[in-house]
Amino acid sequence: MYLFLALRCLASSIIRVLVLVMLLIPLVPSSGVVVSALRFRDTSFSLSHLRSRWSGFLPRLSALLEPKPLPEFPLEGGRGAAPYAPNPIPGDHRRPLEHGKPLLPRLQPRRPPSRRAKATLPNTWIIQRIFEGESFFNGWNFATYPDPTHGQVVYVSEDWAFSSGMAYVNSANQAVMQVDHWSTLTQGQARNSIRIESQQIFNKGLFILDVEQAPWGCGVWPAWWTVGPNWPQGGEIDIVEGVHDNVHNQIAFHTEDGCNLVAPAPGATADQNSTGWIQSTDCYAYANSNSGCQTVDPSQASYGTEFNVLKGGIFAMMWADDGIRVWFFHRAAIPADILANAPQPNNWGTPTAYLGGTACDTNKFFYNHSIIFDITFCGDWAGTSYISSGCPGTCSDRIIDPTNFANASWTINSLQVYQSPQVHSGDVSNRQRVYGSIWKSLIMTGTVFTFLHLFN
Repeated sequence: MYLFLALRCLASSIIRVLVLVMLLIPLVPSSGVVVSALRFRDTSFSLSHLRSRWSGFLPRLSALLEPKPLPEFPLEGGRGAAPYAPNPIPGDHRRPLEHGKPLLPRLQPRRPPSRRAKATLPNTWIIQRIFEGESFFNGWNFATYPDPTHGQVVYVSEDWAFSSGMAYVNSANQAVMQVDHWSTLTQGQARNSIRIESQQIFNKGLFILDVEQAPWGCGVWPAWWTVGPNWPQGGEIDIVEGVHDNVHNQIAFHTEDGCNLVAPAPGATADQNSTGWIQSTDCYAYANSNSGCQTVDPSQASYGTEFNVLKGGIFAMMWADDGIRVWFFHRAAIPADILANAPQPNNWGTPTAYLGGTACDTNKFFYNHSIIFDITFCGDWAGTSYISSGCPGTCSDRIIDPTNFANASWTINSLQVYQSPQVHSGDVSNRQRVYGSIWKSLIMTGTVFTFLHLFN
């Protein structure tokens, strides 16, 4: 009996020592007390030496447990990326070339919400990035590689875009991107245009584009979209897209195999989660000639000439854990919360397009997206659909005359990106951090007293 009790006490002591070593090794540098204590072959090792090294470790332990100030803004997208810090792009040649005033107020920059506001307004989205005015073009790369959609286009560099007047900020503080609509070309020659891609990578969020004019016209194929790093891996979200003289915006998703839109009931054009007309449900990029799963906006002023006549509006894309939603609001019907820079998507009603639920795990198929604006010509969609569109001649012939592209331009008031309140919930996450610090302090305090007790 006594032998059993002695062995039990010895085993308990050994386990306690091993647990202490496992706790302390990550906290002490290689020259610290625990490592020294484990160097049994070191002839200079002694209990007094250990206690002296321990007394030197206690101040470092106290400093380690001292509370640190919390950052004001959370890390972006849960991927561990540092918050974006805009840097001016070298070689900025932007200059105002046009004059005019917006007919309606544009979105204004919003100050970061206070912690009290986060606590009292749990659904308030946190502003992450604003692209507008003179700073709109900060944080973008101007693509100069061949068009992946095989368009009859040359994407110009940043220097070329600003020096030629293809990109600038006008006197109304609007960002303008337009194609070359002054150069007469020869048969088969490609026309200059712009394609910009965000330097920052995004995972989920609320993306709100206030656009007053969007490109349109025969042979023209513009888009505002987001895409993953290795298409179709990571997915693609086409928020604004169309060709020729279309009047309906087309929203599409392109993914790897296994993602689908919810099919509407027989005789219906949409499901209960969206108001748009569902054209195809298979989002697999290599099915149906890469048309993706498509939803068409029923509004005849969501794209094209009527869209511009009505001074555009707001396109909003919410990418959340439970799916991806897209809304469009005409200029005269923009929700007050968007104008107040305090968006509340839960109050916007049924979206135009929705992808998610059991038909598609968007957390699996969409990640690490860049934002892209571009204007191309002809190519895989505008080229193949040109004859059936009712446009005159051929698409290649259309490219020659610059006057055909006077409407091929973006005029943008702002692009705002918000973080999800469910991911970054202000005071809730602060309390979790505080409780975590308290638990760490209790564990370390118990470790100190137990360690000293063992060697007394």
